[in-house]
Amino acid sequence: AYPKEMDEPNIEKAKELVEKSGVSTPTVRLGYQAGNQRRTETVALIKSSCDQAGFDVQDANSPVFFKEVMPAGDYDAALYAWAGSGQKASGANIYQSDGAQNQQSYNNPEVDAAWDKLATSLDENEQLEQVKTIEKLLWEDFQAIPLYAHPGLVGHKADVANVRDTAAQSGALWNVEQWVRVQE
Repeated sequence: AYPKEMDEPNIEKAKELVEKSGVSTPTVRLGYQAGNQRRTETVALIKSSCDQAGFDVQDANSPVFFKEVMPAGDYDAALYAWAGSGQKASGANIYQSDGAQNQQSYNNPEVDAAWDKLATSLDENEQLEQVKTIEKLLWEDFQAIPLYAHPGLVGHKADVANVRDTAAQSGALWNVEQWVRVQE
């Protein structure tokens, strides 16, 4: 389960952990693709809290982050996001050990097995159980930590029917072929 104490910075606890580590002013390089204002502001917010606790947080953005920096491992934590498709097993490409988008070289055989079961089952109850297993294991491994969700907004005239948003990469256009103008 998600630990609610992660919702707010705990500077005093962080100071204790830094002191306990024995490392004086640990450096943490936060890498991401340059030119992303949202990520620049996110790093600034992280830095404002973590520096108070004794860290030296460095903004390690780069115009070649995905092409050169990430493959070389020249960062401590990366800020980026993938948007999945509407297919239930689309995330396997990111989180399976041999996934083409597994940028972190994450490896967990239990997660791999759960993705395989999810991708090969037509039983919706089995699919749900595998999704639960995958999400639990990913969280326990701290493979990725969601910092925020992107709000979505879809607007259309009242005389257009079947416009429905989705959280997948295609957004509101996922079912555009079903949109119809309502005849009055």
